[in-house]
Amino acid sequence: MNNSFNIFVSLLLLLAITSCQIDTSKQSNNNVETTPKKVGKKGIAYTNKNTNWSEKVEKLNVDWMYSWGHELHKDLPRDIEFVPMFWGKYAVNDDVIEKIKKYKKQNQIQYLLSFNEPDGSKQANMSVDETLELWPKLESIGLPLGSPAAIHADREWMQEFMHKADSLDYRVDFITVHHYDGPNVSAFIQKLEKIHKMYKRPIWITELGVGDWKAKTIEENKHSEEKVGKFVEELLPALDTLDFVHRYAWFDGGKNYPALYTSKFFDEDLNLTVPGKIYAEYQLN
Repeated sequence: MNNSFNIFVSLLLLLAITSCQIDTSKQSNNNVETTPKKVGKKGIAYTNKNTNWSEKVEKLNVDWMYSWGHELHKDLPRDIEFVPMFWGKYAVNDDVIEKIKKYKKQNQIQYLLSFNEPDGSKQANMSVDETLELWPKLESIGLPLGSPAAIHADREWMQEFMHKADSLDYRVDFITVHHYDGPNVSAFIQKLEKIHKMYKRPIWITELGVGDWKAKTIEENKHSEEKVGKFVEELLPALDTLDFVHRYAWFDGGKNYPALYTSKFFDEDLNLTVPGKIYAEYQLN
């Protein structure tokens, strides 16, 4: 009788364990990864269509990068996290979405960026309603999803988008910000605090540089490399003290951008400039 009882108890335990197991194959792809691996804040933005981009990324000692595109390039330096971006409406198609879902399934990506300056006629150039119409397709990938990177994150286009997205219960996990003003750290921090208070979400600064928008030529740019370097030196520790700023990525200006020329990180011979050297050497203590 004791043997029969023990067998009966064992069968009950086995049944209980089996019934508690979760069939992960039936879980929705819409589930958002809630605990992405920890990656540092410092990043860079380079298109991988240009030469030397991979070498530049490696020299800058960053933790992550994006390219304004969705392709996970074979030349991505080791231990650098890539974050895909849709950029514009034409990238939102079944082939691209399936490719990004495959990256996700293989644990190659952790986050997703959406549209680049939709409020700009020379960039993604999308209306708020047009953006919202495509948004559920981006949500379906199931990764933490960044807001459209508006030219002005605190102005009308972005405010309308966030208001409508919230009313539709759409998921916007963090706010992406572009900043190209003068080298004033305290003014920039105040701007970030305003945006954080406005939308109550973490912030990623996905384009960052010091701009002189009156400069039509390189020679006219009033911000020297040394001045930009001082800005970088003061700004990065300040950003690392702000818990709501989760990541930042510099925009490396060049000869094609007179307004941002002194914000470049490399010269024509691939040597680090003054601000580039400061950025590369900075590490959070």
